[in-house]
Amino acid sequence: MAKTTLVKRGEAYLPNLQLPELQEMYRHERPGKSRDRLQAALLRKRGMILKDISDAMGRGIGTVYRWLFRMEREGPECRHDAKSPGRPRLLNPEQEKVIEKDLDGMPRESGFERGSWNARMLAKRILDRFGISYSLRSAIRLAHRLGFPVRKPRYVPYNSATPEEQIEFIKTGRMTAARWRAEGRTVVAVDASTLRNSLVSRRGIRRRGKRDTVSVNHSKKSLHVIGALGDGTLDLQFHDDLKAASYVEPIKHLHRRYGKVGIIADNASALTGVTMRKCLDDSGGDIDILHLPPHTPQLNPIEIEWREIKAAIADIFFDDLNSMRDAIRRMTRNGEIQIVKMFDWLLD
Repeated sequence: MAKTTLVKRGEAYLPNLQLPELQEMYRHERPGKSRDRLQAALLRKRGMILKDISDAMGRGIGTVYRWLFRMEREGPECRHDAKSPGRPRLLNPEQEKVIEKDLDGMPRESGFERGSWNARMLAKRILDRFGISYSLRSAIRLAHRLGFPVRKPRYVPYNSATPEEQIEFIKTGRMTAARWRAEGRTVVAVDASTLRNSLVSRRGIRRRGKRDTVSVNHSKKSLHVIGALGDGTLDLQFHDDLKAASYVEPIKHLHRRYGKVGIIADNASALTGVTMRKCLDDSGGDIDILHLPPHTPQLNPIEIEWREIKAAIADIFFDDLNSMRDAIRRMTRNGEIQIVKMFDWLLD
């Protein structure tokens, strides 16, 4: 006598769901257990017996039976596993808020000597405060969940302008730029950068399975460039070294090209010294300079241009500095190096 099962077969299985509907549901399901369960239901709907379904899917017959029985009883929506809540958290919400407050402060405020928190210190702090033992990995996960990923601090000079001073400068700079435009001046951002002829391997789109190589020259030779970024324009002048006189010719070039010019620049001594002051006096007031607060390159839009240029030449081998200079000029002309837009506070 043939063994019978409680799971119907053929059109009698999931009678409220037609075969084309089940096929469409299976086709749109993402790979995983849910899709496997729909496949079993689809095969059963086509009239296959449990053993054949088990063999076709490489699953135990008991597993297939439980899948089919549950979907027959609860519908195909039960194909998804219920999300497991996981292990209960060791710290309650109030304790986590205490730890979050500790992490917001300096480690010295919690009895440590180091300048930055790490997993070992966090685990010890939790143990000292609440008597709960955390592994180093769990301590890192807790820090991430509380909004404290492991990151390196950004170095800034100790005498950098404060955020308040930067905000005040932006207000002043916006009014100055507006006044310059009313006077018929062209607003440009001027800065200098040093480009090293030393290859750095960077990620790129490459053929899978092929190991690409790049030549390295271990050169420490550098190319100095002074740039002037306008609204959609970029002028570059290359120099063997950077002296006070090196800035004069680019500034005079801007004067010859635009007439009246308003320049945003940093506080480099070459831009504030006697040589530059004489250049400004000789212009008869056609050249005006607004100096950025101390150590605030993030306020100068041309800094983004330097990053674009350095990224463009990072993985190219140059025989000499002339080749590097020519490549930068070509990439600037053909659009490989994008000319960035001026910052909003200069355009308002």
